Amino acid sequence: MFYKRTYTCFGLLIAMALTSIFGVKKDVSATTRMVVTQGGLLKVTGSTNISNFCYSISNYNNPDTITIYRYNSKNDMLPMNGSLNFNVNSFSSDNNFMTNEFRKTLKSLQYPTLTVSFLSINKVPELKPEPENVSGWITVTVAGVTKKYLVNYTFTSINAGMIKIDGAKTLSFSDFNLEAPKKFGGMIRTKETLDIAFQLYLKIIN
Repeated sequence: MFYKRTYTCFGLLIAMALTSIFGVKKDVSATTRMVVTQGGLLKVTGSTNISNFCYSISNYNNPDTITIYRYNSKNDMLPMNGSLNFNVNSFSSDNNFMTNEFRKTLKSLQYPTLTVSFLSINKVPELKPEPENVSGWITVTVAGVTKKYLVNYTFTSINAGMIKIDGAKTLSFSDFNLEAPKKFGGMIRTKETLDIAFQLYLKIIN
């Protein structure tokens, strides 16, 4: 009887050890994978004490892949993976002088890439023709500084296998240890906050 109990306990320990080592594997097949297609847009709007401004990067088409993992999560958010990498020197506007100043403010020579990384989302969109509201966490990296934000999106199904994502967030220069630009001895002062909006077109690839 003693040996039988010993073997039983030993078997349970082995099972626990194997479970600890291998765990409950994530079902990597339970994913939604999307690749960025042509037509994306990043827009930054703000204002000075005398006027408004808008800088944009249009027709973003880097073939970045964004993945939503649909396996059970420990919290209400589903993990995501994928990043968008925007060339800061691609920002344009109808005022070349102000655009160049904006690029300098973002330290484009030292940090030429603005990166948006997707971390999580609160649900898998149903991808219907009607816009669907979702939210999720992202990080934004500007001038070598990374900040985390909760962002609201709308997912809209355009046609079979194609979707459009719209998102927006208000950021501040100080979030990234940047100083809002001033010109002509402070006569023209840029306000601290910036409104960031992006639009992406993606193709579902699984």
